[in-house]
Amino acid sequence: MTLTEAADHLAISVRTLRRLIERADLPCVQVGRSRRVDPRDLEAYVARQKWRSDSTSPDRGGCAVRDPSSSRALALIQAIRDERG
Repeated sequence: MTLTEAADHLAISVRTLRRLIERADLPCVQVGRSRRVDPRDLEAYVARQKWRSDSTSPDRGGCAVRDPSSSRALALIQAIRDERG
């Protein structure tokens, strides 16, 4: 993907995408004088950004999406199942 396409996919500016690349948060490939982002790397970046712990709160920029594989979430799911029988 071009940087413009990748930025559109994330709904961010190309400038912000370039910052992510410069900080090594998102890998890219140099093709001649142009940069390209692998769609798989883009999806992996999005997956890493999902809110995974209680230490991140929406008040501090976190999202309302929680990773269901967290131990606390699994314990809660198990407790609900136990209550239901």
